[in-house]
Amino acid sequence: MPEPLDLAATFLSHVRGRLVLPSGAAELNLVLNQALESARTRWPEVKLAPELFMTHLAERLPGSKPESSLEELLGQLRVEELYLACACLHQVPMAAEMFEQHYLRKLPRLLRHRERSAATIDEICQLASMKILVATHEGPPKIAEYKGTGDLQGWVRVIAVRIALRQRQGPEFAPEEPEDFPEPIHLSEDPGLRFIKKHHQEDLRHAFREAFALLSDDDRYLLRLYYVDGLSMYKMEPLLRTSQPTISRRLSQIREKLGAEIKRHLHARLGVSEKDFQSFINLVDSQFDLHLSRLLGEAAAPDRTPPFS
Repeated sequence: MPEPLDLAATFLSHVRGRLVLPSGAAELNLVLNQALESARTRWPEVKLAPELFMTHLAERLPGSKPESSLEELLGQLRVEELYLACACLHQVPMAAEMFEQHYLRKLPRLLRHRERSAATIDEICQLASMKILVATHEGPPKIAEYKGTGDLQGWVRVIAVRIALRQRQGPEFAPEEPEDFPEPIHLSEDPGLRFIKKHHQEDLRHAFREAFALLSDDDRYLLRLYYVDGLSMYKMEPLLRTSQPTISRRLSQIREKLGAEIKRHLHARLGVSEKDFQSFINLVDSQFDLHLSRLLGEAAAPDRTPPFS
């Protein structure tokens, strides 16, 4: 059996926060070597330098309480998938091939939808592959953002679904684009709404964002399934392990809570007459689904599935 590598120094120089470490360098090296060997066993073709992996692993440890042990924190991570992600980020030979074989090739099946042709799905998969693995002038590839706290396949799928959403609704829906509120066909006929659109777009944006920020992770996840992934309640039923009426009731409650909070923010911010405020409410109601889809597209996608309760 080979002598364990000395990984402690590299790991400790990059770890963030406080945690309870194994007593002594030998014990710490043993824990880190076990993580490394587990990943190497999963991906024997991928020869990632231990120093790169230790740096990557240390920088992505979950937030910890002072009493958290290293073993507990590593237990929260998908160490083997994090190893492959790190190798892809550093363009290690065979890493991209393994990622393609084990993750990207499964995307067409996961993206199947009656409204998507085979050609469209193929294009989405190619765009997802480039976004995840290819660096641009704006920064490193998307794979750098994978934190290892959840299933890598699910993380890949969320990115592909975002791309599909932008394709279906047009580039103006992409999070990177300016957030102008599209004008309804009837808007030009209503001077009150025309005035609101011209002078109070920022107020509307602010109200949507403030209300959205108050939603729980569970609420956002359910909304993402419905608005971004386009899943019907029938398809969500086995995924969430609850009944369609329960899902429907939960969605309605979230929408009502979000709508009430948006209107509360607007009323407090604007100080307009009740008549003018009603015009704001009409615009909010008419654009609700559109802006909710956009905010969900902007929000960081979870690595893991939050529990549904």
